[in-house]
Amino acid sequence: MVTAMMQAIAAAGKAEKRKTKQHGKTTVQLPVAKPYIFEAGDKVLYWSESKSRWVNAEVLRCNSKDGAFTYDLNLKSKVLQEKVRPAPGKGETFDPSALPPPQLSTSAFANFNAFGARHCKKRGRDSDSEEQQRRARVADEAAAGPRIDWSSPPPQLLARESFGEASAFIDHFVRYFLGAWEEHDRTSSQVFSERDLAAFGGGALVEARHAIAPLLSQLARGEKLERGETRGATIKVSAKRGTSDGSHVDEAGVLEQLDRMASCAAFRDYAEAHRAYMKLTLGHKAWNNTCVTFVSANTSSGAREYRRNRDSLNTYDVDPVAQKYMQAMRKIVHFAQSIRPNDDQSKNVII
Repeated sequence: MVTAMMQAIAAAGKAEKRKTKQHGKTTVQLPVAKPYIFEAGDKVLYWSESKSRWVNAEVLRCNSKDGAFTYDLNLKSKVLQEKVRPAPGKGETFDPSALPPPQLSTSAFANFNAFGARHCKKRGRDSDSEEQQRRARVADEAAAGPRIDWSSPPPQLLARESFGEASAFIDHFVRYFLGAWEEHDRTSSQVFSERDLAAFGGGALVEARHAIAPLLSQLARGEKLERGETRGATIKVSAKRGTSDGSHVDEAGVLEQLDRMASCAAFRDYAEAHRAYMKLTLGHKAWNNTCVTFVSANTSSGAREYRRNRDSLNTYDVDPVAQKYMQAMRKIVHFAQSIRPNDDQSKNVII
């Protein structure tokens, strides 16, 4: 018995054959490009849907199932084969905006269970999103240790006005004081006080370099530093009586506050630098966590629940890599105060 589905498939096949004929001549169908097979460690290009361009990536793992290949990259996992291509060789030109070749149709119907899954995944939270993969990459860089060349620190601390970009001055500030920190450790004529030895001695310098390295890398790449929750991402649970939804609080610019910390410390106003750190980490949130209290109503009605949902979280709250480099920045400012205190005690901070 011919079903409606079978008739629809047959009609679609006939329509496809008619499309291949134009003015009595059969259209030549271009052969499908042979897919590449990559192995772990290969440098490749990955087609980013969000950026609409090819970006550099590295293959971590090759997955094969029923003759189909997917790749786990350092930017994203389970990437379809047609979205990965070899990295251009030396002297080879390549247009990063060129669309992927039509090796496999990403919109083809597979089965009823998978139909529409891609769109449903986009509507929800994507566990393999590029943002989470970026954080994993930065975390891996931090775990692998600093890849910054610390061997040539600036010979002198320049004024903020000598730099146009905030990122350039922050990089200069960090390198100068970490170089001074190393020199302080190496020079026998400069000895830490007992208090400063506990704060800056031992492996504190290595830890500070390790924690601040991801920041310098992100600044060099020109990446946006804000990773906090966006508007609409706050918790809203209004099913219970007495519920107060969390508020969205605009996050203080991370680059702006880091620049302020460095600028104030260079000017020896360490109290103002500390205020910038507090604004960077705590912000203006009224509530960091959701608070639930139960108040007794009466003997027959039990208790009533009153809930105050947390406000939106900032970068310090959600990104552990950012937490470390912000704390390292604060440590560097404290070291700057230790070797260059302000004569006005009101502008120093008790460490």
